Amino acid sequence: MMRYKILLLSTAGPLAVLLLLSGCEQKPQIRQYTEIDIRESRFEDIPAHQGIDRGMPSAQSQMQTDPSMDMSSADSATQQMINASVAEVSMTWTVPDGWREEPSGGMRLATFQSSGDDPVLCTIISLGGMAGGIEQNITRWMGQLGIQNISQEQLQAFIYNTHDVSTASGESAAVFDFNRLLDPAGHAASSMMAAILEGPSKTVFIKMTGSQDAVAVNAEKFTALLASIQMK
Repeated sequence: MMRYKILLLSTAGPLAVLLLLSGCEQKPQIRQYTEIDIRESRFEDIPAHQGIDRGMPSAQSQMQTDPSMDMSSADSATQQMINASVAEVSMTWTVPDGWREEPSGGMRLATFQSSGDDPVLCTIISLGGMAGGIEQNITRWMGQLGIQNISQEQLQAFIYNTHDVSTASGESAAVFDFNRLLDPAGHAASSMMAAILEGPSKTVFIKMTGSQDAVAVNAEKFTALLASIQMK
C-alpha cells in the first residue's frame, strides 16, 4: 500500500495549500473527492524520494547563490509550478465541528471556513511531484506572512522542531507552527497553519489561514481534520 507522510505548518495571524461557517451542533460530515490531472506535471527533473526530504534547497538558499532572484520572483516561479501540476488524489475527511464546507473547484479539492467574527479559511489541493520542495514552500509562506530576517539555521530548526499527528489511514503528520516565528503581541496579524501530505508522485497541501488569534483558536480543529483524513 502506498504510504504518505504529512507535514503540518502553522502560524497565527501560499503551497498556500482551508475553512467555512458551521454550527457547533452540526454532525461531522464526510466527503470524498477525486481531482483529475489537468496538465502534465513539470516536476520530471525532481527525483523520486523516500518519505519527506526536509533538506531540499529553499528559495532562500537559491537567492543566496543567485542575487537576481528576489522573494517576489521566487514566489512567482513557484506559483507557476503549482498551476502546472494539479494531480489526481482520492481521500475522505470529517469536517470539524464549527466548520462548514463550501463548494470548490479548479485546484481545490475542498474549502472550509470556521464560524465566528474572526474566521479561518482552510483549503486542500493536490499537486504532482514535490511542488517546489518543503523548504521552498515554507520560505515562500514566510514571505507571504512578512516573516523576515530568518537565518538558515533558524529555518532548519523550525523545519525539524515538529511533533507528529497520525491520520486515519496511518500517515505521519509533522506539525510546523508558524506562530513561533511571529510576534505574540500581533494578535490580528495574518498567520497560517499548513500540512503537507507527500507521496512518491503527488503532494497534498492542507492550509489554514487567518489572524494569529483565529489560527491559534482553530489549531485543534485543524489537527482533527488531518487526523480524520483517509487516503484511498
